[in-house]
Amino acid sequence: MTILRYRLVEYAVLAASVGVLAVEYLQQQFASTKQYVVTQIALALLIGVLMLFHHTRRELTPLYLSMLVYVAKFVVREPIRTLLAGVLYKASVVGVVSALVLVAVFPWPDFSELHGEFKTVGVRTGRYGGIECRVFYPSAKTASTLPASKRAKLLHHGKHLLKGMSIFSGVPQWVFGCLQNGYLAAVPYAPLAAPEEATTTNTKKWPVAIFSHGLGGCFDVYSAITQQLASEGYIVVSVNHCDGSASVTRLEDNRIAYYQKITPEVRDNINGAGFRFRNGQLRQRVQEVRRVLDAITHEHSKHEVGNLFELADMDNVTVIGHSFGGATALTTAHLDERVRAVVLLDAWMEPIDADVKHGLGSRTPVFHLMSEHFYHWNPNLVDMKVHTKGCTHVDTKLTVLLGSRHNNFCDLPVFSPLVNRVMKSSGKIDPAYALHTMSQLSAAFLRGSYASTVSLFPEILELDATKE
Repeated sequence: MTILRYRLVEYAVLAASVGVLAVEYLQQQFASTKQYVVTQIALALLIGVLMLFHHTRRELTPLYLSMLVYVAKFVVREPIRTLLAGVLYKASVVGVVSALVLVAVFPWPDFSELHGEFKTVGVRTGRYGGIECRVFYPSAKTASTLPASKRAKLLHHGKHLLKGMSIFSGVPQWVFGCLQNGYLAAVPYAPLAAPEEATTTNTKKWPVAIFSHGLGGCFDVYSAITQQLASEGYIVVSVNHCDGSASVTRLEDNRIAYYQKITPEVRDNINGAGFRFRNGQLRQRVQEVRRVLDAITHEHSKHEVGNLFELADMDNVTVIGHSFGGATALTTAHLDERVRAVVLLDAWMEPIDADVKHGLGSRTPVFHLMSEHFYHWNPNLVDMKVHTKGCTHVDTKLTVLLGSRHNNFCDLPVFSPLVNRVMKSSGKIDPAYALHTMSQLSAAFLRGSYASTVSLFPEILELDATKE
């Protein structure tokens, strides 16, 4: 069953439930008791049939309870039934209305559509260089027929991620429960496609992209962009950092580690404590990315059945990152000449060493895509412009996604656009469209078709780093 069908069945169950309550309320309007009873039975049967196809989720708990309450009305005996009839009806109404509100606030997230050449992508999770990674890769040009429930879940870490997000944000853990509704387009352990099938590459190998998550994130919540890049013909390795900046990660000894809370001195950068702490984390993150790259290079030399990296193009490596991950990506590129391109999504420039901020010269093209939120954060914008000026490769770009905020670069706003907008963690742009825009532009930049693609997205503002 597709996510669209999940939605349609859910809407139908809600509509039929509203119908049952409406019929109950309008009981006196029916021509006969028989007509009323037949209508109620028909609606009840309809709900029963729909529930066979319904995919249950936590947000609809009030609806399920209202169904039980409604059934209870016919189970209890007189005179209790008459005494409780009004109370039970009102309880059912509250349950259905609550469910309608929750469905509006937390709609089914849809990550099923892939825009690249490969309509089926695979996903695996493993350790490379001792670091937990999630790997997306192209599998087939035709779309998989597997139902959503048989595809990869967005939450690899399950409820551990919900706890980690709560620790990082200070928001109750139950608020993040909606993340459990996420199913990806990716198929676990699908076979890797042959590079000859791709029309976007003229080599017989797959280009590699390494993705670094932001502060308080982890590889789970960047699945939209990473699976989209895989559909464009990349082997994408999403790294889960062990520096304490991830909401959750599984360490090499199999222990679960959550986000490391910071002290007030670090938070307020008293006597430079904030910079020293984050810069130390940044250095560890860069080491981890390079360890992953070393491990992939080693895997590339192996000739084993099922080895994803045997056909990897180790001469075509891109590093990509959001926020703290952006700082990680550009610092990695500064230190490691194996990196041939850089994509920076709302890069956080504050923890970066001064020499790194002055750019990469002409050896590596860099694509800066920032949110409108960060565009108006002047200290960060100044550093971005300095970095862009120092990246003199002809293909380097500095751009803004208008209408966006910092969290629009991850998956979270898709789960509740309304809540994220109210909390000002996402902008007025549609969250799914924002993810589509950044993945399309990132892929176009890497394959050399940026100029013909950017015109399709009027929300993109291109900046001249040499101007104030």
